Amino acid sequence: MNFEKAANFIWKNGRLLERRIFEYFFYGGSKSNILNTIKAYQNEDGGFGHAIEPDLRTPESQPLYIEFGLRTLYDAKIQDSELAYKVCEYVSRYADLNMGIAAITASSSSFPRAEHWNNQKSEQPSFSRLSSLVGLLSWQGIKHPWLDKAVDVCLNDISSTRYEDSHTILNAFCLLESLPQTDEIKMIFTKLSDELLQANFFCLEAPPRTYGLTPLDFSPTSDSYCRRIFSDTTIQDHLKVLESQQGEDGGWQIQWDPPGEMAKLEWRAYKTLKSLITLGSYNKISREQSLISSQTHGRPSERTLIMRCREGNNLEIRRLRHKDVPAIRTLMDDVISRLPSQDLFAMDDEYYLHDQIEEKGEIYGAYLKGDLVAYSVLAFPGLNESNLGREFGVPEQELSYVAILDATVVHESVRGLGLQRYFHELREKRARENGYRYLYSTVHPKNHVSIKNLETEGFILQFTRPMYGGKSRHCYAKRLL
Repeated sequence: MNFEKAANFIWKNGRLLERRIFEYFFYGGSKSNILNTIKAYQNEDGGFGHAIEPDLRTPESQPLYIEFGLRTLYDAKIQDSELAYKVCEYVSRYADLNMGIAAITASSSSFPRAEHWNNQKSEQPSFSRLSSLVGLLSWQGIKHPWLDKAVDVCLNDISSTRYEDSHTILNAFCLLESLPQTDEIKMIFTKLSDELLQANFFCLEAPPRTYGLTPLDFSPTSDSYCRRIFSDTTIQDHLKVLESQQGEDGGWQIQWDPPGEMAKLEWRAYKTLKSLITLGSYNKISREQSLISSQTHGRPSERTLIMRCREGNNLEIRRLRHKDVPAIRTLMDDVISRLPSQDLFAMDDEYYLHDQIEEKGEIYGAYLKGDLVAYSVLAFPGLNESNLGREFGVPEQELSYVAILDATVVHESVRGLGLQRYFHELREKRARENGYRYLYSTVHPKNHVSIKNLETEGFILQFTRPMYGGKSRHCYAKRLL
């Protein structure tokens, strides 16, 4: 697989939306750029329009468009309560909880569209489409009077109906993933898993012999909700097929006829982007490949930064990945074992660190002569109950804009070089680039150095209370303008 050629294909043929997503996943781009691009497709009625799904070219809002837009946000792990609430208002007006919701409206026939949308079933209500929209809205974490009832109705349909189409099952899994994993949800998950293996338009074996969804459609990343359904061998076999499908021009082909040549290129850029994200998640793209492409295009990247120190011991600063977690734990254990009191630091386990690596935050490390000597965590709590924004007055609808300056650990051999201040500035910069509006940080009342650093940077003490198993902590916060 040639990453450079794939990158060129996306830069050449992708819409702004695909290019922003590509920047985010491979070049350190911001979530806020993706969100702002998505918002450009949102109409006054709350729905999405303007051919955000390239097979339909109408400017009007369509349920099909809403599913495409919300799934794009889901894939990038972006939650925005204001946007999602407006979308839910649209869906609640057009959905029928007894019948479902149509994929497209009759008025869309006045605009160019792919041939497969020229059938009456496309305009008929479907619980499959509704379950997908409800699941994606539920994942956004919004509170809406219609949504709770819609979740119950869709769950009842999923649990009481035998699903025979893989596309329908894919949408049903989306709803399950958005909900607490109770025994009931786990039972429905097992039911759908069994039905999937017998479903129409599903290709378990690689390479596929006909059209159909593959295991990679259900598990496009290594941490996908449905990953557990498939064996490692099955996933690896399909990854080999995916790698082999790259064309000479660098892009991946599609298997249907869009309504025009521009739509075809848009779809191919989208499929190329999705293929790269999947291959990257399963470690089929080396860090060196993406860095070379980054330097060629002059894009923001994950390349190593140099922190120049007065003593001449220049430090390499880079964003850490899953493979670096063991080194993080080793450094943490070493530094914490030397503290005068264990109350000064709340230990993080490896599950937490893996979460912060990509999905729920960013971790940056400092290297001296190849050894990790410091790291610093920027966390994105989302709408989680642990989000302390509620306690210092952040409105519920803005909790997704809160970021945390979490732990910074510095080995004694490099203390006094200004690493805490360096990491603080780096993390605040990254929070701003990702569109966050609030920052907070917790610190032990006797950690005078960290308190001074926070107050110097404009953080204000909000409250003090026991946290992390009864350890006393100040909570400092700052509004990012």
